[in-house]
Amino acid sequence: MSDELDWDPGVRRWSYDGDHVVPRVLRELPYPWDDCEQAAVSATDRTPAEVDRARASLLALLDEPAPPVPEPPAPGTLHLVWDTYYVELTERWPRRADLTWERVDEFVRTALHRDAGLPLNVHALTHVEATMRHLIDHDYTFTAAAIWDWLALDADPGRFAEWAVPLAERSVTEGLEADSAIAYLGAAGAVDALTRLAEKPDGPASWDDAETARDMLAELRSRGR
Repeated sequence: MSDELDWDPGVRRWSYDGDHVVPRVLRELPYPWDDCEQAAVSATDRTPAEVDRARASLLALLDEPAPPVPEPPAPGTLHLVWDTYYVELTERWPRRADLTWERVDEFVRTALHRDAGLPLNVHALTHVEATMRHLIDHDYTFTAAAIWDWLALDADPGRFAEWAVPLAERSVTEGLEADSAIAYLGAAGAVDALTRLAEKPDGPASWDDAETARDMLAELRSRGR
């Protein structure tokens, strides 16, 4: 833990369009992807208009990627602390457009008083910019996963293949929620795309994602697809 407590993430404060903490792409996501509340997502029919909105949201996330999250030293317990504050912040301000640095600083003052006896929590609050980077990255991942899952649960996921398969491959190779994108490719029976992603060691996907693609191909073969 001492290595983590002494670690300086080196993240300077930024702002988007004034005092906003999160990028415009997250603040302007359409319903239901603006907060991905499960009941709202499940109730959204896959009409052409809604599918177009989902497609546009994925494209926006890919075209304006999240800023990198600094990686804390081992054992990486700070990730758990960041997750805790992510939950608190999202419960307090579920709309990303409402999350400003003024409100974050107010939250930090309150949480520092409450959590003063928890050294890692104090670190996460003192270096709140790194905590916010984690929040932004989590939102990107969560939103992309929700969209891919929504598409995969369609009665015929392959009907989106013309545009969704290339986007799913891009999601995998660019590291935006690869697992859900691969799950969509499996649901759509996109064997050629999965075969490309499964190539290693010099394929387009990371080693772990290539393994996931291989597992999906094996599952499809076992189902005779």
